[in-house]
Amino acid sequence: LRDSLLNNSNKREALKKQYKYDYDKKLITDSIKSIEQKKITSTQLALQNAEIKNQKTIRIALIIGILVALIFLAFVFNRLRITSKQKKIIQRQEEITLQQKNELELKNKNILESIEAAREIQYIIFPSENELKAIFKDHFMLFKPFDNLSGDFLWVKEVGDKIIVVLGDCTGHGIPASLLTLFANEFLNNIILEKKVTSAAKILEEVNSEIYNYLQRKQKTKKTLNEGMDLAICIVDKKQKQLVYAGSKIDLYTVSNNNELKMAESYTLELGKDTSLKDVKDQTFTLADTKGFYMTSDGLKDQLKYKTNKNKFGFKGFEEYINSNFDLAFEEQKNNIEDLYSQITRSEKQVDDILVFGFKI
Repeated sequence: LRDSLLNNSNKREALKKQYKYDYDKKLITDSIKSIEQKKITSTQLALQNAEIKNQKTIRIALIIGILVALIFLAFVFNRLRITSKQKKIIQRQEEITLQQKNELELKNKNILESIEAAREIQYIIFPSENELKAIFKDHFMLFKPFDNLSGDFLWVKEVGDKIIVVLGDCTGHGIPASLLTLFANEFLNNIILEKKVTSAAKILEEVNSEIYNYLQRKQKTKKTLNEGMDLAICIVDKKQKQLVYAGSKIDLYTVSNNNELKMAESYTLELGKDTSLKDVKDQTFTLADTKGFYMTSDGLKDQLKYKTNKNKFGFKGFEEYINSNFDLAFEEQKNNIEDLYSQITRSEKQVDDILVFGFKI
């Protein structure tokens, strides 16, 4: 019995120990599980926090991206609006420019047509080639306007048994000077054809008086340019077989039968600057003693001594041309002076109207 009781007691002790062991083991296991569970929960929380933080970062980045995109779109829209406005302005300016261009082209066309018509009117003053051939035994003329219109002119008429040759150079060139040539034409028609004045010096004095009176009337209103006129007048008396010359700032060149070049000097003042001319006298030449007569406006002389030309031609360029050509037929002289003109204007621009007239009676 005792052994049985002892055995049962031992069994109970063993069971207690077994229960205690199992309990402790379970407790330890539960503790481990709890710790692991806590670790898992902590890790999950950390992961969740990280995910939340990541999602927050993404949302912030997305918001910033949307804001940047909106700002960019606003900028692009504004630029497109400005560009559209600028394009409209440019189109309008182009339309205005095109309109102005068309208007200028039309005005320019009208001006050119008017200048061409004025040139045709001005050329009425000049004698035709047929008229010159009928009057002179031989002749040539070089006429090169600086513009379409010229301030230089040639007036030739037969009055009875006299031939009157007038070469003029009005101040300036272009339209203003060309208008003065029309005045000069009327002055000469009135003085020579109507008043029948046939003295070279007297014609010069009458023209000076007309120009002076014109300038005085003009100065009472408004003076726009320094107007005046240079003139050379030759009266050929076919009966007396002589030529009478008087001029203002345009000289007459003659070549005698013994090949001597002479120059009849002109009055030194421009016409229209004073009420009357002083000491203007007729200068007479015998036709039989002369091979030819030459007159030129200052345009050719100025071109011959202009810049680089002056080293080759200088102040005596025209005289040298006459000396080199007077023995030739006037047709050849014309060709040579045309070549001379081409040569002196090849490297230097033309500076003034050019008119040269050579003739033989």
